[in-house]
Amino acid sequence: MKKKKTESKKVLIEFDEKHLSTLTTALEVYSRLRSGQIKMAVNSAFYDINLSYQESQYIENTVRFIVFPSTPIREYDGHGGFYDQYDNEYNDEGSIINESDEWKTKKPRPHLDHPNSSFGVGCCEMKDGTVAWEIKKAIEQYQHYQRNDGMRRICDVSGDGAMQMSEVCLLYTSDAADE
Repeated sequence: MKKKKTESKKVLIEFDEKHLSTLTTALEVYSRLRSGQIKMAVNSAFYDINLSYQESQYIENTVRFIVFPSTPIREYDGHGGFYDQYDNEYNDEGSIINESDEWKTKKPRPHLDHPNSSFGVGCCEMKDGTVAWEIKKAIEQYQHYQRNDGMRRICDVSGDGAMQMSEVCLLYTSDAADE
């Protein structure tokens, strides 16, 4: 049986302009968490705490190890066999013949193999992190025009708005004066 596709429905929610900086920070943190940029997300959320490099790096390493595990790194054991960080069993050719329980739980998760890697906006691994980024960009665009008396400052990228990356229609930001 085919899954029924639900129609997108527009809603209107009003915020005070003072709420917008909190909303953009929350959306920034969420989209960075979904992308694997844990340290940047933590530093954005806890800007007032001034975490040390070691503290934010520890948080990033822990979260990435659990949420974005690396793919098995097969190594030769020097005695004719192979091993990896998940204790999978290998045959003589180096193919996995028996997956460990740990790898079975981590295998379906998105993998970031390099410490500096992350998923970009629009990647399927970002899921709704892309939508969060688009909403953040729409709010930033509104704030840009408010700061600059309705004018576009060409050297300020905050006025660019969001590029359509998700399947959700782009947002339109307007001032109450437009109504």
